[in-house]
Amino acid sequence: MSGPAGFRYALEPLLRQRDWECQQLSADLAVVTTAIAALQSRVDGIDGDMLAASDNARQDAVAGALPCASRLVIASRYLRELSARRGRVAAELKESECNRDRLIEQILALRKALDRLKQHKQEAADRFAASLQSREMRDADDHWLVLSKYKESADERH
Repeated sequence: MSGPAGFRYALEPLLRQRDWECQQLSADLAVVTTAIAALQSRVDGIDGDMLAASDNARQDAVAGALPCASRLVIASRYLRELSARRGRVAAELKESECNRDRLIEQILALRKALDRLKQHKQEAADRFAASLQSREMRDADDHWLVLSKYKESADERH
């Protein structure tokens, strides 16, 4: 979206800076989105481990096996540890999702500002082109007047 020859947009440095900021925020968003996917996968894995541990305890009970006290204690501790780990990972996931939402809001606001700057630049380029065209038309009129007076004076001499 460059303007006509000779056009210089005074806010071009600001426009470029906002564009770079938007690109950086988009890169940050990609990193956070990847982290969210990894955290969600960890939560799902922990949920699977908890389900498997619960199923094992249930199968032992259905089979009529009387587990020893130490095995029950170990299973109970394991489930508590899984639950605590899931809580930590879920909290980290929630924080990452909030960070993602904040980044999205910043990107949207920055893109609106960028769009307004680009529109302003286009309007300034259009005004510049119109003034350039107007000046060229005045110059052409001036040349025509000079040439027509020159022709009149040349005709009078003959």
